[in-house]
Amino acid sequence: MKQFHLYKWLYLLSILFGMLACEKVYIPNLDTQESILAFEGLLTDQPGVHYVNITKSVGYNDDGNNEKGTGFQVVIEDSNGSKILLTENGAKGRYVTGDQVKGQLYHSYRLVATDPDGISYVSSFETLMPSAEIESISGEYHINSWLEKIDGVGYQEQTQEGVRFFNSTASEGFTPYYRYEYEVVYLSTQIYPTQPFATICYIARPGNSYSKGFVALANGNLFVNKAISHNPVDFISKVQSEVKIVLDSIELDSVGQPIYKYEDIKFYGFGYLLRLKQYSLSEPGFQFWDAIYKQVNATGQLFDPVESQIIGNLVCASDSAQKVFGYFGVSAITAKSNYIYLKQNKEVLIKPIIYFPELEGNIAAFTPFDFWIY
Repeated sequence: MKQFHLYKWLYLLSILFGMLACEKVYIPNLDTQESILAFEGLLTDQPGVHYVNITKSVGYNDDGNNEKGTGFQVVIEDSNGSKILLTENGAKGRYVTGDQVKGQLYHSYRLVATDPDGISYVSSFETLMPSAEIESISGEYHINSWLEKIDGVGYQEQTQEGVRFFNSTASEGFTPYYRYEYEVVYLSTQIYPTQPFATICYIARPGNSYSKGFVALANGNLFVNKAISHNPVDFISKVQSEVKIVLDSIELDSVGQPIYKYEDIKFYGFGYLLRLKQYSLSEPGFQFWDAIYKQVNATGQLFDPVESQIIGNLVCASDSAQKVFGYFGVSAITAKSNYIYLKQNKEVLIKPIIYFPELEGNIAAFTPFDFWIY
C-alpha cells in the first residue's frame, strides 16, 4: 500500500512539472486611456475676478503629474453676442477675467476655449438665475463618530463634539437648485513668548484661506412648496477652534532656558462667526455637482450611489466623440452670517450679525466684537 502511494505522488508530481514547463507569460491586450482635458469655471453675479482652470490628465501608461492647459484662447460668450476675454495671468492653466466683471441675471453664457492647435472646446449655455435669500441658519449639538485603525490595537471608535448646522431657504419663484460653501472666523487668545500678556485676536481657518469650499447641495423640489427646510450643511467640531502654536524660536532666559514651553502657547476658541454662501444652479449644474458630492463622500458601502464617470457640459467642437471633463457654470450668490456658540449645557446659541469681516491673511481683527461670549 505504501508503494502504491509513492508511485501515485510521483505520477502527480510529473504532471505538475510538465505543466510548469509549458507555462507562458500572458500579457493581456488592454485599451490604453489617453490624456483628457478637464475644465473648471464659474461666472457669478458678484463683481470681481472670475476664473477658468484647464488641466490635462495623465494617460494610463504615462508618468508624471497632470499638465496645465497653457496657451489657450478663452472667452465667455453671452447668448446676445457679447464676449468676456480671459487671460492666462500668473499660474499656468488658470485664466482670469478683469477685477470688476460680473454676470447679468437671466442672461445665458457659455465657455469657448481654443487650444494652440486651433481645436475648440465649448460648453452648453447656462442661464444665470437669481438665488433665493437664505432665511435662517440653525444648529444643534452633535457627536461625530468614526472608526480609526490604531497600530497594535485594531479599529476603535473615535468621537468629536461640535455643532451640526443647517439652512432654510424659500426657493419658490427661484431656481430650486443650490450648492453651498462657508467661511469661519474664530476668537483666539494669543500668548506671545516675548511678552507675558494675552492679546485678543480673530483668526480664520484653515490657514490663510478661510473658504471651506463646496460642502453641500439642496434640491427645493424635494421640499413642500420648494421651501428648503433644515437642510444639512456641515459639522464643525470644537477641536477645530483649538490649535497649538509651534514657534520657530522662543525667548531664552539668561542661562539659556526657554521662558515658555511650546505647550504653553495655544489658541483657545470661544464660538465662531459663520458666513454661509448659497450658489444658484441650473438643473444640469445640480446633477453634475450632486454626482461630484456623492463621489467625494462615498464611504465604500455596497449600495453607495457612486457615478462611474462624470463628464460635465463641455465637448470638443470638431470631434463630439472626444471625452472632455469638467463643468462651466453660472451662479447668483446670496449669503447669511451668524455668530454660533455652543453652551456648556449643549444648547446652540445663534445670533445674527450685521457684517462678516474681510480678512487680510488669516487675521480678521484685534478689537473684540461686542456680541462675543467669553
